[in-house]
Amino acid sequence: LDRDLMLVPARDIDKVWHQHILYTREYAGDCERVFGGFLHHGPSSDDGDDQEELRAHFAKTEARYVELFGEAYVDTWLTYFLL
Repeated sequence: LDRDLMLVPARDIDKVWHQHILYTREYAGDCERVFGGFLHHGPSSDDGDDQEELRAHFAKTEARYVELFGEAYVDTWLTYFLL
């Protein structure tokens, strides 16, 4: 994967991520094991520019997902199950 690409997770994945971060030792260990280093999280704000940038990065995430896995990236897994 491109380490410079800012990936934006689906909402449900982001919610799980927020909960995982609260368990700092486990989160740090999991990051080291899975990513080879700490994966930082930068929360977004309600600022219009910030939201526009987030939408642009989410579109790039969707495109990269299709490129890697050959199927559409759904915004939430709940959406997936309701299709």
